[in-house]
Amino acid sequence: MKKIFCLLMFFMGAHSPLAVALDADLETLIRLNSSGDSAKAYEHAAAMLPTWEGDPLFDRQFALAALENGRVSEGIFALERLLILDPQDSAARLEMARAYAMLGMEPLSASTDPLTSFHANTPVSASLSGSLKVGVGYSDNVDARPEADSMMTPSGPVVVAGLKPRDDSFGSFELDGRYRFPLSASWSGFVEGRLASRFYQDVDDRDSLSTLLRTGALLRSDRSRLQLSLVGQQYRRDDSRLLDRFGLSADYLHGISDALSVGFFTSVDRNDYAISDIESDILMAGLRANYRAAHQLDPLFYAGLYRGWEEPQEHDPVTAGRTERDLYGAYTGVRLELSDSLWVNMQGAFVSSRYEGPFQLVVPATSNARRDSFMELELDLGWRLDERWTGLLGYAFQDNSSNTDLLEYRRQQVELMLQYDF
Repeated sequence: MKKIFCLLMFFMGAHSPLAVALDADLETLIRLNSSGDSAKAYEHAAAMLPTWEGDPLFDRQFALAALENGRVSEGIFALERLLILDPQDSAARLEMARAYAMLGMEPLSASTDPLTSFHANTPVSASLSGSLKVGVGYSDNVDARPEADSMMTPSGPVVVAGLKPRDDSFGSFELDGRYRFPLSASWSGFVEGRLASRFYQDVDDRDSLSTLLRTGALLRSDRSRLQLSLVGQQYRRDDSRLLDRFGLSADYLHGISDALSVGFFTSVDRNDYAISDIESDILMAGLRANYRAAHQLDPLFYAGLYRGWEEPQEHDPVTAGRTERDLYGAYTGVRLELSDSLWVNMQGAFVSSRYEGPFQLVVPATSNARRDSFMELELDLGWRLDERWTGLLGYAFQDNSSNTDLLEYRRQQVELMLQYDF
């Protein structure tokens, strides 16, 4: 863990000049936008575009100048470069939803196709971006354990020593990077990586490290976007390999109107649960919708439904109650822009899993096939400190109901984070 922190400090130091000194052209662009001279700001930004496209500071200023000049499609394209994040992660999905919802916000006319000329004049150029998050937090149930210290089995109640929840404070960090490059007039490619860790103050055996690498291609048209991805991920806990994941996914969204967009997503993953020596395949498919209402808080409503199946490579009594299941899920939420620098997001999610057999420990924990229902509520508050720094405060409540006493739990977590974009 100390080695990782040393690498992070070196990485931040190597990039610190970007936060201290701005290029003269960029300073001029910021000054023109601040003074309200949007026409000159757009003219200046357009000249910078071939060499600056993809830089987060520039993209924000270019989007502002373009929108002020009525060039909505160009502004949206710049905003998308800022808002593309991991579609599999919950927070990342929120930011992707914001970008998706902005597609199609410029009405199409019978005589013009605004994005065709834009793509022809300003092709996507190679760009590198990323972010670093560091945080502290507290969890009242680190292990997701039940309140009871016993469970019912077909043979009667069994007492499990040391089963009750443990609470602890923790520190965390997350380093993300993304490289984007042109493939054609409409297609662009990307490679992105993530390194994330959580380390507890007292419960050392729950320290975790997750690494992820994703690559794929993104297709844009006037009102649609399609992302195809190949992903590999490893999750480690207490310095031991816990889960390896490899998968393919497709994510499509289409703008129905200026405010409404709908789409679908699907994925197939191979999961290797190293800790229990079980391999399984998960297939998921779902529908989503985003709606941005006309209001001073700029509310973005989003929701999705999905269906999934998990099949173990080897069918036996253990896998029947652990990885052989049908699942149904749903999520919904709303994001509000309280001010230019403050936003809030509220989200709820539900997943129901129906397994083929009972959960196996030493003996079956119940005589019936396992049934789980998971519910999560999240509240996130963010404030933009400047062009690169953002503060984040998050709260999450989780409740897992099951017909297996051992698997029922409730957990609350709060975390304060600081994010730096580069």
